[in-house]
Amino acid sequence: MLQDGLSDWTRQAYNGSLGLDYDFNAYNNISTNAKYTRFYNGGPGSSAILSNNVAAGNIVSSTDMSNGNLDWNMDYKLTTKKPGEEFSVSGQLTTGKNTNEFVNDYKTAAGVPISYLASSNVGENREYTAQTDYIYPFSKTVTFEAGGKGIFRNIQSQYGSGKDFDYTQNVGAAYSTIAFNLTKKIQFKGGIRAEYTDINSTVGKNDYFNLFPSAILSQTIKGKTTLKLAYNRRVQRPSLAYLNPFLNASNLSFDFQGNPDLAPELSDNLEFGYSTYIKGSIINASIFYRNTQNIIEALNKNVGGRILSTYENVGTTQSFGFNLFTSYNPLPKWTLMSNIALNTYEVRSRPDIKGMNEGTFLNYNFFMRSANTFKGGWNLEFFGVVNSPRYTFQSKTEPMFFYGGAVKKDIFNKKGTLGLNVLNPFKRDLHIETVTQGENNYQTQNIYYPLRSFGLNFSYKFGKLKFTEKKKIKNDDIKQDQNQQGGQMGGVQQ
Repeated sequence: MLQDGLSDWTRQAYNGSLGLDYDFNAYNNISTNAKYTRFYNGGPGSSAILSNNVAAGNIVSSTDMSNGNLDWNMDYKLTTKKPGEEFSVSGQLTTGKNTNEFVNDYKTAAGVPISYLASSNVGENREYTAQTDYIYPFSKTVTFEAGGKGIFRNIQSQYGSGKDFDYTQNVGAAYSTIAFNLTKKIQFKGGIRAEYTDINSTVGKNDYFNLFPSAILSQTIKGKTTLKLAYNRRVQRPSLAYLNPFLNASNLSFDFQGNPDLAPELSDNLEFGYSTYIKGSIINASIFYRNTQNIIEALNKNVGGRILSTYENVGTTQSFGFNLFTSYNPLPKWTLMSNIALNTYEVRSRPDIKGMNEGTFLNYNFFMRSANTFKGGWNLEFFGVVNSPRYTFQSKTEPMFFYGGAVKKDIFNKKGTLGLNVLNPFKRDLHIETVTQGENNYQTQNIYYPLRSFGLNFSYKFGKLKFTEKKKIKNDDIKQDQNQQGGQMGGVQQ
């Protein structure tokens, strides 16, 4: 069966933020910041259905997806007359609401109704975080740090009469680190974080305890070169996009549904790094090894003759990688920057699932940027990005390339900037082709993503604001969705 369709989608986004910063005196500072973002994606679409190259029907569809998020934080920082001593308390609220509505009207080529599907889903998430940190320098070379953190998350998904998903996750954490010099040139920083996680949802209860150690050895050579050896353990918990049990049947060829039974990913990371500064040039290089348990990936299943795309903890992955960043100035006002990243992909899967990529594969990414400054306040910039094929246990996404540039002019005594930027000016669409193969199912998906754009930017600086540096809350334990599904965004073969 071949589904060949075209969608007239609209993408809209806006955001705004407001921040306040106040110093009571030289030792006490309080600040707050609020940011709101809104994104919409959707519109009408139509598809022709072919079976053995014969017209079998047509689909008229409509898809509307939107999300709004509010992030608000407040931070208090206390310093003392002892240099380096610091105490801070922070609070953060993150709340969001996502909606997903679709209509699919499927008729034969003669106009006889075959099926009509309409559904909607409203997902809400709230996250409250409280954090405190204390830093005490015993001497110029020995520093102790300790802190505690509480994260309280609630996810709700409403997707029909009597079909509500309620997911609560509470995380309590405490940590301590110490940094000191082993020798005059070798520094050590090590610590441990303990976390207890309690989960309650409409599908059951779960709790677990984890320890996350970390250690860094670094050596400085002649003041300009640094060697670093680091180890840490990290956790990535599934977000709403992975957990939501709402069944999205907006596509004729396959359904999409999250998995509320997912376990978090746990990874052990080892890295050796080298950085140096030579006559205005910068070189940062590193090699790493990563082992991840309970890796979360998209997985296709054959359910009743239809493909169900969902998420599973497919197994354990190990990856070896290399990263090189360089910055070079051929001329005083000309800067060249490049970055190349390589890593292997290999998964040891669960015995009950099968995929198409059961070996070792190589991923790479290359980025290059050229920036020139000219007399009169003119600036010229070009960049390009190359992505290799991307592999998961069941899929392969073909390589992609995009490029762009910008020209800017300083105005109003360098307080303002006027600029013109372009992205992919000679090709309208970014073609994203993905092949997915599982047990008793095969799927190809071609998405033509309109990427070409032209923009005019203006910025202006007011005053000379100087904000006190603070220890911000950073919740980086949530795995973000990399494979959002929905609507008819290209042809699908099965």
